[in-house]
Amino acid sequence: MTNRLKKIGFILLKLLITLSILSYLVYKADFSAINQLLLKIDILLFCLSFIIIISRDIFLAMRWKILLAFHNNHFSSLLLTQYYYISAFFSLFLPTAVGGDIVRWYYLHDNGIKHNHALSSILYERFLGIISLIFFASFSFFVDFEMAGSDVIKITMVMILFLCLASFVTFWHFHRLLKWKWLAKILSRFKSIVKFIENIKDYSQNMRVVIVCLILSLIAQLMGILAVYLIALSLGSSVNFLYFIVFLPIVWLVSMIPISIGGLGLREGAFVLLFMSIGMPKEMAIAISALILLQIIAHGMLGGIIFLFFQKGSLKEFQNEISN
Repeated sequence: MTNRLKKIGFILLKLLITLSILSYLVYKADFSAINQLLLKIDILLFCLSFIIIISRDIFLAMRWKILLAFHNNHFSSLLLTQYYYISAFFSLFLPTAVGGDIVRWYYLHDNGIKHNHALSSILYERFLGIISLIFFASFSFFVDFEMAGSDVIKITMVMILFLCLASFVTFWHFHRLLKWKWLAKILSRFKSIVKFIENIKDYSQNMRVVIVCLILSLIAQLMGILAVYLIALSLGSSVNFLYFIVFLPIVWLVSMIPISIGGLGLREGAFVLLFMSIGMPKEMAIAISALILLQIIAHGMLGGIIFLFFQKGSLKEFQNEISN
C-alpha cells in the first residue's frame, strides 16, 4: 500500500510540474497575437509537416527490426510500425516521456520474445536515438560555436558527448571489465543487468548493425527536425534552419527528464526559452510549441485508431496488463 501511495504521489508531483509550466506559458502569452499568427497559417506546410511526423515511424520500425533480427527475432516492418503508432497513443497519458517503450516491450513479450532481448532492443534504440540527437545538437560546434547558445548549454552538450562516448567504450569492452575481480564480484549480484549489458555489447560489436541503425536514427531525427521547421515556416518564421538542428535535440532531451507527464510542459518550456534566446517572438514560439503538441496528440490518436482495430480485448484490459 505504501509503494502504491508513493507512485500516486510521484505522479501527482509530475502533474503539478506539468501544470505549473503550462500555466506560466499561458500567463505570459498574448492570445490575440497568437490568434493572428494561427489565422495566417499555411495549411499545406502544416499538413506536410504532419505527414513527415507519421512517416518517420517507418524508419524507426526498420531500425527496431534490424536489432530484433540480430537475435533471430524476426518481425515485419509493417507490424513493428503498428507497434510504434500504438505506443504513441499510450504515450499520451502514460506518466513518462518514454512510456510508449513499455507498450512496445509488452507486445514483444506477448509474442514470446525473451525479456532481455526485448528490453535490450528497445533501450539500445533509445541509446542510438539519443546519440543521433546529440550529433545534431553538436552540429553547432562545426558550423558556429556561438549557435549553441549560453555557456550552460555548451558545457552540458560537452558533458553529454563525453558520457555517450564513455558508454560506448564501456559496452564495447564490457567483457574486459569483468576481468576486474572486484567489479565482477559486485556485478554477480545483478545477473539481469549483466545479461542486459552483454546483449548491448553484442550490438555494439557488430559494426554493420550499429552503422545501419545509426543512419536510420539520424534520418528519423532529421525528419522530426524538418517537421518542426515546416510548422515554423507555416507561421511565417524566418529563423535559420540550423537553429532548429541545434535546439530541437536539446528540447527533446529535456523532455525525457522524468519529472513531468509525458514530457508535457518541459518540451514546450524548453522550446520557448531556447528560441526566444535567439530573438524569436514569444508568441511565435508559443504558437509553434502548441502546434507541435497538436501534432503529437493527432499522431497518438492515429495510433489509437490502429489499436482499436489491431489489439484484441478492451482498452481497460490492455491498460491493466501494462500496469502489471
